[in-house]
Amino acid sequence: MADLTPTARTCATRAIKEAKHRALHPGVEPPRAGAQAAAPLFSGTVHLVRLTFDTPSGPVGVDAADHAVALQFLQLAAPPITAYATQYGPNSIAIDPAVGVDTVTPPGGTTYSDADLAGWVDQYAQAHAIPAGDAVSVLNPPSGVENTDAPASQGVLGYHNVSPGGVMYTFVNAMGSGFTLDDAADVYAFALAHETEEMTVDPQANLSNPEVSDPCSGNCGVSYRDYFDASGNYINSGSAFPPGYPYAFFVSGFVTPAQANACPAPAAACAYPPPGTPGPGPAPPPNPTACLQEIGTGVEEFLAGNTTQGIVDVENGIYCLLDSLGISVARFALHAVKDDLEKLKADLDAELHKV
Repeated sequence: MADLTPTARTCATRAIKEAKHRALHPGVEPPRAGAQAAAPLFSGTVHLVRLTFDTPSGPVGVDAADHAVALQFLQLAAPPITAYATQYGPNSIAIDPAVGVDTVTPPGGTTYSDADLAGWVDQYAQAHAIPAGDAVSVLNPPSGVENTDAPASQGVLGYHNVSPGGVMYTFVNAMGSGFTLDDAADVYAFALAHETEEMTVDPQANLSNPEVSDPCSGNCGVSYRDYFDASGNYINSGSAFPPGYPYAFFVSGFVTPAQANACPAPAAACAYPPPGTPGPGPAPPPNPTACLQEIGTGVEEFLAGNTTQGIVDVENGIYCLLDSLGISVARFALHAVKDDLEKLKADLDAELHKV
């Protein structure tokens, strides 16, 4: 299985929203959405569509088997996403049980833009009588074709937007193939959940409502996930991946309204059960190997110059390791470690600016 997962993992939605705002209002800086929703949330059906891209080298796309897994994932993820989104207002998500299919020709041969994608979405919606208020979800393959407004090579995992015809849509870069429901390879579910969550709360993608996953998963240097069993029962939340205990699927961290403008949001605002559901029972302790791997990843990030993400990964790995040893009280002592790491980061940044 190809794995093209980049170091950085970002959502391009806000950048796209801001570009649209500047085009419509030259010279006026885009507003920042408030902590509460100012416009209605999504209530409709999501239609997963398998696009085949007709390129000079032949057809490319995410295959039917992987789309079948992605469809099952959306069906499982929709209820907890809906529950989390109720913090911002009434909403509902149905998932079309059939995967749609379409063939498109990228105007750049192997490249296309968001404007091209929006046009294809409108054509598909018209040809298949997609009801107003529904949404289309599209996966881009890990190689062979690229969306120039969301290049996977630069760490962009996806975004959501609205077409000129008013059709809401999500776009996700698949970072590998051979999808599994638990996505242990981390190649599609993180972004698919993230964009579905944010489309649900801000379906018009116009800065009226907050981006609810960015502060917890992706754009702010942290990556919280909420884990569930095969029946949709909440297990636990955390930033270590894999978590070190069994789970069936996960969704991306979903920020609470009070912290919607924080970047990053604190752990308590990202790692919690869906509102109205029981909290976690005693979760199995994390696997120490996974904890050590996260610490090692943090050290590699730090040495590579990505100091902020390195500090976050090392700190989360230490938390994870202590939990696995049953030493949760020692968390309090980690504040001193965090302070030392942040001081070291500041010193390094100061030295780099001298060069």
